[in-house]
Parts: sequence; structure tokens; C-alpha cells
Amino acid sequence: MWADAETEIDFLNYSEVAELVAELIGTPGLMPLSLGVFGPWGTGKSSTLKFVKTELLRTPDKYLIIEFDAWLCGPTCFCCSPAWPELLQPKSANSEQH
Repeated sequence: MWADAETEIDFLNYSEVAELVAELIGTPGLMPLSLGVFGPWGTGKSSTLKFVKTELLRTPDKYLIIEFDAWLCGPTCFCCSPAWPELLQPKSANSEQH
């Protein structure tokens, strides 16, 4: 049986896809932007997202990356918390970091 873990070695050249996705995310004219990653089990979705994260972290002060694992979620999950929408609000340049 195959391990269900993302890879750090880009055997399938998904880093090219990751570079394009990071470029889309960094294009202000496309905001707000929603992206979906679809595919059967084992096709590299998690690995691709890991490569996207790596691309975005090349400019660490520009992006806030919030990782979310739906498999760990239950009925009292953080995503259902009233605090979730507040996290998604843009922070002004004058606001304090918390």
C-alpha cells in the first residue's frame, strides 16, 4: 500500500503548477480569488499545495498562510467558530499584529 503523505521531491514537476498558482494568488487584479484542487486519492493534491506554500513563503511578509485539515474536523471544529470570519478580515497597515 502507498503512503498517504505529501512529498518534498517533485517527481511529477508539480512545482510548475505551484509557481502558476502562486502567481495567480499574487495578482491583485484577480482578488478575491477562489481556487480548488481536485483529483483522486494519490494524484498529488497535498504535494502541490505544499509546493504552492513553498512558493508563497519566498516572500514571507506578503502572505498569511492558514493550514486547515478537514479530516481532523468535527462538529465543534475551529472553522465553525465565530472567530473564523475575523481571521479572514484584512489587517490595516496601522493595526497591531496579534
